[in-house]
Amino acid sequence: MLRLTRREQVLVVGFLVVILLVSGVYMYGRPSLASQIPLPKAEEQGQVNGAASGKQETTGLKPAGEVKVDVKGAVHSPGVYSLPSGSRIADAIQVAGGANEKADLEALNLAQKLVDGGLVVVPVKGDSQSGANTVKTALSPEGKLNINTATVQQLDAVNGIGSTRAQAIVQYREQNGPFQSVDDLLKVKGFGPKLLAAIKDQLVVY
Repeated sequence: MLRLTRREQVLVVGFLVVILLVSGVYMYGRPSLASQIPLPKAEEQGQVNGAASGKQETTGLKPAGEVKVDVKGAVHSPGVYSLPSGSRIADAIQVAGGANEKADLEALNLAQKLVDGGLVVVPVKGDSQSGANTVKTALSPEGKLNINTATVQQLDAVNGIGSTRAQAIVQYREQNGPFQSVDDLLKVKGFGPKLLAAIKDQLVVY
């Protein structure tokens, strides 16, 4: 067995102590593996939690479409208003403060859908020009009258149609369904090729 002198024993013990001290500092002073993993930021944490729960983030989704219409006539607050796509004339009147006491709502198709860039004119009771005013509510963005939604008053306001033909158009539409094209007016009593050619550029079907 190897015998060490007193001096050698002291050196060996001292060396072992140094090794233990260094090892302790290394083991206890080194940050743990978990502490070295960067935590996600708040917004990233929210995305992770959303994915884990099966929910999708809704932030940044494109908002629903809108239409802008100019509301005039017998309403409390005339002006240009933005409404969700699919809104009706009744909605446009409501956002304009509602109809006033002079309004003739019977002259309007309140269920008619709005078109972007359209004009809604609420006529006044007893106004002889109410037909000319309400025709604007059925105009497309191109300024043409949709014969599938226009009322008798609106059709009557088109130069060349008149009240008798206007009633015939509505009656035909109610009995046979929507027109597939403006040329279908030839199927309506009172319309011929010459008249249709004269008024065709004022009408549209959609």
